[in-house]
Amino acid sequence: MDIQHASISSDDHLWVVSNVPWLDDRTPTTPIDEFKSDLLYLIYDPYDWIAQRNIQYYDDQEPPVLQSVSLTDHYFMIFRLVDPKENTSNIVQGISGTGMLSISPGTPAVDPVGKVDLPPLGGLVEVTLVENSDRAYIHLQIGPDREVVAKVGLYLISAPEIYYEALQKAFEDNGKVVWVDGNGKAAQSSQGVDKVNETAVTFGVSKTHTVYHESRKSTFAYINKEGEPTCTEDPPISCSVDIGNYVVNPDGSITIIVDHSTMKMY
Repeated sequence: MDIQHASISSDDHLWVVSNVPWLDDRTPTTPIDEFKSDLLYLIYDPYDWIAQRNIQYYDDQEPPVLQSVSLTDHYFMIFRLVDPKENTSNIVQGISGTGMLSISPGTPAVDPVGKVDLPPLGGLVEVTLVENSDRAYIHLQIGPDREVVAKVGLYLISAPEIYYEALQKAFEDNGKVVWVDGNGKAAQSSQGVDKVNETAVTFGVSKTHTVYHESRKSTFAYINKEGEPTCTEDPPISCSVDIGNYVVNPDGSITIIVDHSTMKMY
């Protein structure tokens, strides 16, 4: 992999890792540690992914001191996507000491997905429709398993059609529709297979679909009853929030086209 870096100010340092592959000849049973060269592991643990590359630079001290690039505790990834049918590698860039990462398409490479199974999408799928704005919000709780969240995120990035097919099935099994007004006040809601089928909500994905990934380190701090911060080994919750436009069809069915998604992993 080609690693480049450049100082852009006295306290900011841009680093770029090009030609980061998708999964190649691995199987779904391969332990997560085997994925450290791949995009999946970058989503799973960007801190270790960066540390494995030992990206360093000289600071502006006299004499210059060699430093390693770092990522803040809370990070935010932006995926700039291409047609998921196109085979692509990736270019990952970030600014040392910040929480921003950008993943852009690079040179032709291997099939993005096909070696990893999409985990089952369980739990309540809540669809919120904002009246008179044509905006829809889809919320799915995924759980605390970082590997599962990373795999779901990989599908959102590289094969969103497959993800939304699975989300459609999950919605039909356990979906809820909530209508709200422009102030966010609930007007009506329906839940359960019969009522959802009456609503007939269908999910689709925009060609310009963008995926964001927001998270923090694997430990999660919360305040206990004594007022002292406590850390748990695993984050307590992760979710996907998908946002798009909806239309009510003449037959009363609703079509939602999602234009961007945010994976949140706490």
